[in-house]
Amino acid sequence: MDLRSRYLLWINILMFFLGFGLVFRVAAIWATSDSERAGTTSDAEWERSLRSADPVAADMSLTSAVQTALQLDPELAGLPLSVTTRARVVHLAGAVADEAQRRRAGLLARGVPGVRAVENRLRTDPAVRRMPPGTPRAGR
Repeated sequence: MDLRSRYLLWINILMFFLGFGLVFRVAAIWATSDSERAGTTSDAEWERSLRSADPVAADMSLTSAVQTALQLDPELAGLPLSVTTRARVVHLAGAVADEAQRRRAGLLARGVPGVRAVENRLRTDPAVRRMPPGTPRAGR
């Protein structure tokens, strides 16, 4: 394993642990109905906790949550998408098959609690195909 691969592995491990709580929060929100969520922490309370957290940790948590949201979506899972976050602004890059997938990715990213804005730089390319699970992505 070369130095770059080790570096990226450690970054991913760090993002995993920092974003662990937020990822499970997002998954739990999607898995429950509004009536079941009535007694849980509100999105506003969640955003307040993100504001009080370290900005870098909050950005990493949001990145992980958005990546999870995109991978859990049946229309977008397996597409070569890149997510970065800075100051709670999510930046989407990569390629999707059509404009509908591009819009869907932006809406999913905006729907994650704590995201201030989304810069959707996804390009449409009809030749884009989904990658099988576990396939390494170029540039990673």
